[in-house]
Amino acid sequence: MLIRWDVMIGWQVDASVLSEVYGNMYNGHQHGSFLENAYGNLRYGQVATYYWCLMQGRHTQTICLFVLGMLVGRKRWFYNENNNQALWKKVLAVSILVLIVGGIADVRHMETWNNWLYPIYNFFILSFVVSGFVLLWYGKEWFRKGLSFLRQFGKMSLTNYFLQSIIGCGLFAYYGFNLQTKLGITYAFFVGIAMVVVQCLFSNLWLKYHSHGPFEGIWKKLTWIKF
Repeated sequence: MLIRWDVMIGWQVDASVLSEVYGNMYNGHQHGSFLENAYGNLRYGQVATYYWCLMQGRHTQTICLFVLGMLVGRKRWFYNENNNQALWKKVLAVSILVLIVGGIADVRHMETWNNWLYPIYNFFILSFVVSGFVLLWYGKEWFRKGLSFLRQFGKMSLTNYFLQSIIGCGLFAYYGFNLQTKLGITYAFFVGIAMVVVQCLFSNLWLKYHSHGPFEGIWKKLTWIKF
């Protein structure tokens, strides 16, 4: 049964259903070839992703974040005008306060409240990052210059999204270099940083000769396709 009733927290997704679907992909991810992984992902991947999103409340979260982003855009809160920096300072202060209180209370391990309280805590982590980024961007010139190399990376975001999966699978998957069994979190983090640097260099080089990335070009053609 996909959804079950719990006296304490009401209706929720049965985790055993999700575990069963992920279990069908596990052997392929851990020990399978590329084709076995591809088969498992094509057969079970979308179902597993849907169940996980349903279980974590991502469908409603995504809608709310979309509406919030649209509101922020229409209010022009990301622009350095009016009293926007004062607003972001308030957001930053509230976020820091909530993160400190949540860290002391250890909301991640509150069994009864974790299902709904922890996502709210994560939202304030996001608020902290966004507000801090906006304030640094408009307040510190060194910050803007330091991130200028990411502009071309962002212009090829779709291409880089696919490249990260391709490169990451080649490095960490069992059918590639299998670094997942050889590197700890720290070294894996530095490998990830190196991947981004290489992609930034590639993006800057590519956009010197093309107006957009390869996958962006395909997306553009598919967008305007006529039937």
